[in-house]
Amino acid sequence: MNRRTASKLLVLLPVAACAHRRTAVSAPAGPAFDAGPVEDYPPSSAVRFRIRGVIVVRDQIGVMAVSAICTHEGCVVSLQSDSLVCECHHSVFTMEGDVIQGPATRPLPHFKVTLLGTRIYVDPGQVVPATDRLIV
Repeated sequence: MNRRTASKLLVLLPVAACAHRRTAVSAPAGPAFDAGPVEDYPPSSAVRFRIRGVIVVRDQIGVMAVSAICTHEGCVVSLQSDSLVCECHHSVFTMEGDVIQGPATRPLPHFKVTLLGTRIYVDPGQVVPATDRLIV
């Protein structure tokens, strides 16, 4: 390996490593999906659907679906004990998707949640106001 190739590797290797660690994904979209039976969501619970890019949360009011994609740079948001945290730049959101700590400045979008029989369906293609809840 010559010096020029070695220099390129030294420059690109950290970039590739950072890109691998940063799991930026596109915004959720697509048809509604089955998030499971309503009894799987007791009050104060949350389930992340990583592949779908959605977190389903049940609070004291009802069930909501929040994007699991950070509004800062599109990285994955993880569930913590009582908050949602961006895996890349550590923005912190409430379970309702409101920003607690940046660098994100915009809240996480909410998606349409419906009940069909006893099963919860989430439509990541339909953004709704953050106040929308499925009352169960």
